[in-house]
Amino acid sequence: MNTAERSQAKGRLLSRLLLTLLSGGFCALAQTAVSQPSGWQLAYSDDFENGSLADWVSLGMGNLTGTWGIVKDGTNSVLELTNQATVELAQQTFSDFHLSMNFRPDDGGLYVGFRRSTTSCAGYWLNAGANNLNLASAQSQCGTIPSQLAAVSSPPSSNTVWHTLDLVAVGASIKIYVDSALQINFTDPSPLVAGSLLFSTSGPGRVDIDNVQIYGPPALSNAEQLIWTATSGPPGG
Repeated sequence: MNTAERSQAKGRLLSRLLLTLLSGGFCALAQTAVSQPSGWQLAYSDDFENGSLADWVSLGMGNLTGTWGIVKDGTNSVLELTNQATVELAQQTFSDFHLSMNFRPDDGGLYVGFRRSTTSCAGYWLNAGANNLNLASAQSQCGTIPSQLAAVSSPPSSNTVWHTLDLVAVGASIKIYVDSALQINFTDPSPLVAGSLLFSTSGPGRVDIDNVQIYGPPALSNAEQLIWTATSGPPGG
């Protein structure tokens, strides 16, 4: 990303944050019921209503044929991923954060990759399907099956309705909530401490995403840390 593109991206985010202050908060967004650690602030938010995917990039993994783009769900605009399409929110690495979002797995499942290394295959994977929720990690070697860390077999109960997902990562502690209920509370003895964040859909199928919000300590809330860098792949393919 050149200097002009970085300035434009920074301007978009600063404008969004300024709009938030002037309006007294993101009132149009669903508010998470999961409490924040003391002093944490809203660092980023996207409800896709402006029709722009300027903050998102496709990783273009392998020969996958998945698509991604904004679609209408009634009068609401949502991000739709199909057939293992993978999109990254930021190239910048971060450590402690709270991701809050709405998702509907439809006939696929949601993958959330977090603390993902930009130089190896290390990172955490959260898989939220119609009747399962599991957390796994890959330490470094690409092509190996991630090690399962924790799993539950019940939530979400339906793949045709919207659910809330809250992922709170603080140091070695990882807590995952579905529909505001704590489902996974895991402490990693060998934690992966920092990396990027991405979304994907597991296997063939579709997942819809909306109302993405990221909270964090004041340093994360600095717009300088939320400048997106394109890697590959245009919206829609």
